[in-house]
Amino acid sequence: MLLLITASSLVFALASQQSLQGQLPKNDLGVTQFLKEHPEYNGKGIRVAVLDTGIDPGHPFLQTTPDGRRKIVDWYDATTDALLPTDYVVKQRGGHVTGLSGRDLDLGKYAKYQEFHLGRIGVEFFPGSLVGRIAGDRYADFEKSKQRYAESQVGVEEGDATLESVIAERNANELMADGPVYDVIVYSTSNGWRVVIDSDEDGDIGEEQALAPFKQSGDWATLGDESNLNYAVNVSDDGNMTSIYFDAHGHGTHVAGIIGSYEGEGARLNGIAPGVEFVAIKIGDSKVGGSTSGFAVSKALDYAVEAGCQIANMSFGGPSFYADGREPDDWVVEEAAKRGLLLVTSAGNEGPTLSTVGSPGTSEAAWSIAAAIWPDTQKVSYSSLNPSVPLLFDFSSRGPLPTGDLGIDFAAPGAALSALPSWTLAKGESWNGTSMAAPQMAGCVALLECAAMGEELPTDHETLHRAFRLSATRFAQHDWVEVGHGFIDMLPALEHLRLLAAERPSQTLYDIQTANQFGVGEGIYVRGLQNKQSFTRSVSIAPRFDDDSTNAAKSDFLRTFSIVSEADWVTAPEGMYSSANGNSISLKINPENLEPGLHSTRVLMFDADKPRSIGAEIIIPVTIAVQLDSDSEHKSLDHATLKQGELHRSFLMVPHGANYVDIKVTQHGGGRNEYRPGAGSVSALRYYEDRQQRGRFFLEDGDVYTTRVKVEEGTLFEYAMSARWTVNTVAHLDIEFGFVGLHASASTFEVPVGQDTAYFAYTSPLHDVSRLRASASIDGIAKSIDAEMEIIVDPIRSHIFGDYGMFQGVIEFDETIPEGVESISLFTPHSIQTTEWREDLMLEIFDSNDAVVARQIMYEVETEIGAIAAGDYHFKISFPSLGQSALQAHFAGLELYMYQSQDDFTLYPSLQTVFDQSHASSSLSIPAGGGRTLFASVPQLDSLPAGSWYFGHVSVKDGEGSIASNPIKVYRGVAAEECAECVDDLNEGEGEGEGEGAEPEELGELEQAWVDVQADEEATVVDKLSALLEWADSESDDAAAQFIKYEFYNSNALHAQLHLESAAFLKSFPSQREAFMTAAKTWK
Repeated sequence: MLLLITASSLVFALASQQSLQGQLPKNDLGVTQFLKEHPEYNGKGIRVAVLDTGIDPGHPFLQTTPDGRRKIVDWYDATTDALLPTDYVVKQRGGHVTGLSGRDLDLGKYAKYQEFHLGRIGVEFFPGSLVGRIAGDRYADFEKSKQRYAESQVGVEEGDATLESVIAERNANELMADGPVYDVIVYSTSNGWRVVIDSDEDGDIGEEQALAPFKQSGDWATLGDESNLNYAVNVSDDGNMTSIYFDAHGHGTHVAGIIGSYEGEGARLNGIAPGVEFVAIKIGDSKVGGSTSGFAVSKALDYAVEAGCQIANMSFGGPSFYADGREPDDWVVEEAAKRGLLLVTSAGNEGPTLSTVGSPGTSEAAWSIAAAIWPDTQKVSYSSLNPSVPLLFDFSSRGPLPTGDLGIDFAAPGAALSALPSWTLAKGESWNGTSMAAPQMAGCVALLECAAMGEELPTDHETLHRAFRLSATRFAQHDWVEVGHGFIDMLPALEHLRLLAAERPSQTLYDIQTANQFGVGEGIYVRGLQNKQSFTRSVSIAPRFDDDSTNAAKSDFLRTFSIVSEADWVTAPEGMYSSANGNSISLKINPENLEPGLHSTRVLMFDADKPRSIGAEIIIPVTIAVQLDSDSEHKSLDHATLKQGELHRSFLMVPHGANYVDIKVTQHGGGRNEYRPGAGSVSALRYYEDRQQRGRFFLEDGDVYTTRVKVEEGTLFEYAMSARWTVNTVAHLDIEFGFVGLHASASTFEVPVGQDTAYFAYTSPLHDVSRLRASASIDGIAKSIDAEMEIIVDPIRSHIFGDYGMFQGVIEFDETIPEGVESISLFTPHSIQTTEWREDLMLEIFDSNDAVVARQIMYEVETEIGAIAAGDYHFKISFPSLGQSALQAHFAGLELYMYQSQDDFTLYPSLQTVFDQSHASSSLSIPAGGGRTLFASVPQLDSLPAGSWYFGHVSVKDGEGSIASNPIKVYRGVAAEECAECVDDLNEGEGEGEGEGAEPEELGELEQAWVDVQADEEATVVDKLSALLEWADSESDDAAAQFIKYEFYNSNALHAQLHLESAAFLKSFPSQREAFMTAAKTWK
């Protein structure tokens, strides 16, 4: 068949092919044209550290550079994720050893070595998503086998049971293994350590590949077909510790692919800078859900400098309390920058409200990148038939910082189709986020730095930043605080770098300070106006000198600046000079004609003795958020007409007494539209989770959306509505706001010891309120944790940047969780410091067999652990620290909360009715400006030991939801001599029956049946097996019962079942390793 290709169809084909470049959008950055004109500047000679979840060492796009060099040159794990103990040392016997799975391992070609270090990799070592996939696959296979077994028994006459038939029925009705268990052997050669893993679990070690440490060899392998996990290794501590390197999530491999993957010459999915080398540095620990732990970022940056990296990409981060660039690890970012490392970081995915940039993007030394999307990506990755103009993703975090700093440096494409690790069973996927924007920028930095090296242009960070700044494009629909200096364009960036090389601008950096509502920063930031009168702000400016600068250099410093304001509502002086002592200027802001909404501009200060073409030496952002007017009932109305992709911001001053704002959005005209709102404020009192909220809803013509959002009185509240760019049509919106709330007499209501009557007093500063309903309940028991902290040297990296010590403060305590506890949480109450440490406090919980029950990051305020079985547990919390001072200051306390259903309070309208226990009522009505009190009868509660209390909450609701909610503490202490009895009551008789003279514990029914069947001379071996399985399965946390079961299997030639069930033994009973290995050596 012949196909006729017309000119129009050819053009369409070419256009479609062009659009496909949006999968990994290099065109939008000018990268495609840049590499076409300068193929030699592809990133060669640039080493990039990827601080993330790791990089798949075996991904085909990440093997070599275009000129055949090794792509991933080093791997380092700054977390505990990779650590696999291999400290069980054995001598081979006849070419065999017994592995920690209990299998007999045939060493084959490795039998020439005598001594081996053993380890085991169970499913608990894998990333959570991989564990889920394996469990799902195994369960699906199990269900099929179960059905086949049931079908095979149809029509089969019941006969005498055999051992084999009992086992067959057992395996058909119970999934015996939740995942693979791989044996690991480590041995020493004349060329260093080698690691071999039995990847197919058959005990034949000789057929497996021996891996040398990755840095020296580049070796990698795949851990069996079931996991399909590519890994590399390292060995430390004289063979007693092995690191297994893998991508714990997929995030790191995806990021690396964006920066510098190389599929082949001209391939569509080549990264931005295919010539770069990578150093994979893991900071995301899969053992704690992929979060950072133990100041991993600090260790990672130190290693990146040590490894000779010029650029580090960190698509990681999170909110801090102050978000002022002064977080504890900000010093590390600055120190790494001083040592030549340029850190590119994601701005965060907490937009579209203002001041949502996360750390380390808050650091002045890091380049913070916002996420945008262009039409080609909209078409090929989101199936958009009507793509919008280029714009920011709604989720992209915005500046300014609360202190006034710009917050965002640049914007780059925030969506890309890129590589994923093999265990995900996907070669690549399209993901979005500022995590995808940062590597786009990092790749561009690599290209520009490569070009600079090739043409002997400046490569210092300030000049590179200025070249990008001067060439960046700002889209009209976005303010400076949203996109920073704008969107990247590579060819103009190189031209500006050449210009800067010729003009040699000053390399001086300046400390800029101006006081704002939430701190001192480099820009002016006003959230809410008292009136529309003009006001002034003083800005101090001083040159920054290195520590080793001489006095002669300082005395020789003198600069004169010409000053330009980019907005007519900001008036600046025409010039200023600065000596080494610095100077200051006053800026006049006239908000008279500023409408409600966001107003953002800049004040530029140029070196008066240099051409303006080299750009400003100093940029002072000015941001004003103007609030809507409110009526006497504290209600406001706003209007917006939104096209696809457009954003509207409403600002409101929160009145005294408001706890919530009711929001009502009505759409007029247009089709079915999707909106992505953000609501939030900047606060000096509340944690991030209590001051920011995002959502999603759909509206058609005439539809109404309502919501109630928590607010903080006295602050400026922002509600930002983003119209989705994929499908939206033009529509007009009415946005109504109304504040509600009660003012409670106490932030926490407390009921002291000996008091059985409580009261809850409220005022209503805003409105008449009626027909409110109150409720109060006891939710559980809390206790303070009083345990000593041991300060130890950090086990991963003892020092960074030479002499700066890394430490951990370790708090350990034992706790008995009583019956009836539904879930538990740990609190670090009143600890802003914990928030500044962000995701770095690690919590580990072990059961009585030393098995890990929970391992997770501790967060500010509450760390939810969830349901946990009654029993004895050991808790371990590790507090990381740069230096020891924070640990010695004991920056965070601990409280354990055990959620357990209790009786509710009974509420009454007056003091007399609570005394009489009559006419109970939870109804509440309060006139505007007035107050009312509810009285409560406290439910009957048991006594508690000192340091413990009952916790609960009282809430008041109207027809729309909660308008007030406060915690309750009820103390029920006892005299000192009663404390021992009280503890026994709390722990439900813990330890009863122990000690001298105690009667022997009676055997349980199933164990007694097992004992009896052994003594029964007429019992068959099948009877014994059946009784044993019933007992051993009921005591799954009893190692002794499992050993008895294993020995029965062994002595009755049930070897396959023995190894099936015993392979995972050490997961549940790590403290029984010696006993297990002793038993395993006797198995056939």
